Amino acid sequence: MGVKGLTQFVESRRDLSSRRRFNPVDLDWRTRRSPPRDLLVVDGNSLLRDFYTPDLDWTFGGEWLALRDAVHDFVRRFRRVGFDLVVIFDGAVEKSKRRTWTERRRNEQSKIQRIFDVIITGGRRPDNRLCLLPSGLSTYVRAALTSCECTVLNSFGEADREIAQYCIDHDAYGVLGQDSDYFIYPLTRHFGTKNLSVRDREVVMVEHNLGAITKALGLELSRLPVFAALCGNDVLDVSILKSFHQRVTNSSHYSGSDAVRAVAEFVARFPSSITNEEIGRMVLNRKYMDRFKAAVAMYDLRRDKDCAAERSPVSSISADVLALAKERHYRAENSHLVYPLMRTAEIDIGSTLEDPLNRCGLPDSGLLLRLIRRRVYGLLLGVRSRRSSASSEELIIGENAAHEWCVYRGNDLREADVVKADPLPSSVASLDELWLGSHSEAKRLKAFLYCMGWEQQMRDLELRDCHPHHLILCTVLHFFIDERVLYDYEIDAFLAQAVDLKYCRVSDLRRMDHFSRLDARAVHLGALFMRAVYVATFAYNSCGMVCDDSVTSPWHFFDGVLFHCKYVEAKRGTPLAHLCRCSRDAFYLKDFVTGRN
Repeated sequence: MGVKGLTQFVESRRDLSSRRRFNPVDLDWRTRRSPPRDLLVVDGNSLLRDFYTPDLDWTFGGEWLALRDAVHDFVRRFRRVGFDLVVIFDGAVEKSKRRTWTERRRNEQSKIQRIFDVIITGGRRPDNRLCLLPSGLSTYVRAALTSCECTVLNSFGEADREIAQYCIDHDAYGVLGQDSDYFIYPLTRHFGTKNLSVRDREVVMVEHNLGAITKALGLELSRLPVFAALCGNDVLDVSILKSFHQRVTNSSHYSGSDAVRAVAEFVARFPSSITNEEIGRMVLNRKYMDRFKAAVAMYDLRRDKDCAAERSPVSSISADVLALAKERHYRAENSHLVYPLMRTAEIDIGSTLEDPLNRCGLPDSGLLLRLIRRRVYGLLLGVRSRRSSASSEELIIGENAAHEWCVYRGNDLREADVVKADPLPSSVASLDELWLGSHSEAKRLKAFLYCMGWEQQMRDLELRDCHPHHLILCTVLHFFIDERVLYDYEIDAFLAQAVDLKYCRVSDLRRMDHFSRLDARAVHLGALFMRAVYVATFAYNSCGMVCDDSVTSPWHFFDGVLFHCKYVEAKRGTPLAHLCRCSRDAFYLKDFVTGRN
C-alpha cells in the first residue's frame, strides 16, 4: 500500500515525473566508469507481475520454464543498457504489518472463490482481472535471478527500508520499485515499475523527482516520516485517520490527493521545535500512539535491519547455526521461512489457488502440509522423543511449538495457530550435525526424508541415485500417496509431465495451452502440488542443504500447462506408456514413489 494517496498525488502532477530512456548507444547518463555497469537496486516483490508476464498462464500451477526465461531476458536487457541489478525481496512480515498481511489474505480468499466459480460452472479460464499469481512465485523468481548470476538478497524486516539503505550504502544509481514509501526515503533517484518498458535494446522507466515532490508538499525532509504516517500507511491504517482527514480537508468526500495536500499543510504549520511525537498526540487517541510511533519509525534507516533481533531467539539453536542461517537468509540461499522460524518460532503461509468451498474433493494444503511442517519444527526447535509427564505437555512457543499464520478453510486469521512440533526420532541427527558437520550429506538426506514422511523401509540409497531434478517431485508425490490424496491416473499425469518436460521448449508448451474446458480438480491439484514443493524446499533447507537449482527449481520437474494437458488425457484413460512416449523413466519413478520397487 505505501503512503495512502501519495502515488495519486505524484501522478496527478506532470512536473514531478519524467520518462527516461536507456539504451546501449547513449551511456552519458552513467555515474560510474568502473565497475562496468551502474547498480540499480530493485524491489523484487513489486516486480513479480513484470516477471510473470500476462501471457503466462496462472491457473494451472505455474509456467516455470517460461518464467525462468523471462527473468533471464529481463536481466540481460538491463545489463545491455548499462545496469547491474541487485534484487531485494521481503524476507519476513514485521509484527507492525501483520494486520495488513491478514487483510490481504482474506481478500485473496474472496477472489479465489470467484475464480473457482468461473471454472466449475462454465469450465472457462478466468479473466486476467482475477489473476492470482502462482504459489511460491517470489521463491522461484529468486532462484531464476540467482541462476543468471544476479545479486539476490532477502530482507530481515521491512524490505522498503533495507532497499533504501542498500542504495545509499552502495552509492547505487537509484531504486526501481512501485511503493510510495520510497518517496519518503532520502534516495538519489527513484523509478516506478508502472509503465516500465523493457525492450530488446531499450529500457524505459518513469523517474520520480524526489526533490520536486518534497518541495511540492512544502515539507522539510525531517517531516516526511510524520507526514507519511498521518496520511496512512501499512502500519497506521487510513481508517484510523478518517476523522482527522475529514477535518483537515474540510470535507467528508475527498480524494487521496486531497488528503495528501491537506496533511502536508497541517504538518508544515509546526515549527521544528515541535517533535513528531507531539504532532501525533494532537491528532490521535492515546491508544493509537504506539502504532503511530511504529509508522514513523519504519522510515528510520538507522534501525536494526534484523527485526527478529528484538525478540528472543529459540534457546535450543546454537549461535553458530543461527549465524549461518542468518547469512543464508540474507543471500537468498535458503527458503525465506527458515531463519524467521529460528528467530521467532513463527511462520507465514499465504493463499494459493485452492477451492475454498471444497468442491474438488481435495484436502486443504494449509492443514495437509502441516504434517511436514510439524516435523520441521521438531528439527529446528530440537524437540526429542522422550517420556514425559502430563504437565510437560504444555505447548511453549519456541520450545515445543510454533506460531503459524496459515491460510486454510475456516481460518479467519485473527490470531496465530499454536502448532505442536513433532519430536525427532533418535535416528535423525542434531541441527548442529546437519548444518555444521562435514561429510553429512547422508545425514541431511535422511533428515529430509523424515520430514517428508518417507517410510523407513524405502531405500535411501536408491533415492540418492535418483536424478536431482526428481528428488522434490518424488518426495512430494510419495507424501501425497501416503495421505491418499491422488488417484492412480493423477500420479501418471504428474510423472508423465515431469519426464516429458526435459524434451520441451517454452514455444512447445505455449502451443499446448488450448483447452476446450478446464478441469477444476486439476487446477486445484496443480496449486496443491506447488504449495507442497514450497514446503518441501523449506524442509530441505532446514536440514542444512542450501537451495540448488538442479534440485529445488520447479522448471526441472513441473509445468502447469503440460500437467493440465497430461491430466485431461490421463483422466480419459490414456495409459502411462502413451502419456510419456513410452519412457522407462516414468515407470521407474512410479514404482519408486508407490513403493513397488
